[in-house]
Amino acid sequence: MENYELIDAETKTCDAAFFLDLIAHSPARKLSLDEKMAIIESCQAAAISQFENLIELSPLSHIKNLGFKLVEDVAMENVPVFALCHSAEKKLTLNAKMIEKVEQRLQNFAKRDEKWAVNIKIVVLWHELFHMLEENDPTIYTRNAWIEKKFFNRVKKVPLECASEIGAIYFSKIATNLPFNPRVFELLA
Repeated sequence: MENYELIDAETKTCDAAFFLDLIAHSPARKLSLDEKMAIIESCQAAAISQFENLIELSPLSHIKNLGFKLVEDVAMENVPVFALCHSAEKKLTLNAKMIEKVEQRLQNFAKRDEKWAVNIKIVVLWHELFHMLEENDPTIYTRNAWIEKKFFNRVKKVPLECASEIGAIYFSKIATNLPFNPRVFELLA
């Protein structure tokens, strides 16, 4: 999508709208709006809590302190994600091609408006750091969000994986003081 005006308009979209979109593609899609908003608020609270517990404001320092190795992969260009966190291997793989593409577009956009003067790699590192912190905190809401679904007259608990993404997205937003939701960067990829 090359249209600056369309992408810029998305920066005015509230966080809740982006997060409701994630929920719409999850097992929680049939919940009431109030229930969905409660999930979003709990995810945001978890992100704020994790951020407030940090002493140093360098995502790379935290990632290395957690024992993770950072790898930039240029062969991931057809993979539609900015990064992949491999917890078992203690490895964080950045999609170098995608990040480079978004960096170039951000540089062009920044000529029009300084809000686009963003280091996308840092935003991605904060996002992935949240997932790493989740792994170290078994009590965090974003790893314990479940809903009950009926399957053949049986009630089954289903994890809300979108909660983890909502938390990570919001965490990266507050860590970087971004004036818009980081999901906008998906439009630049």
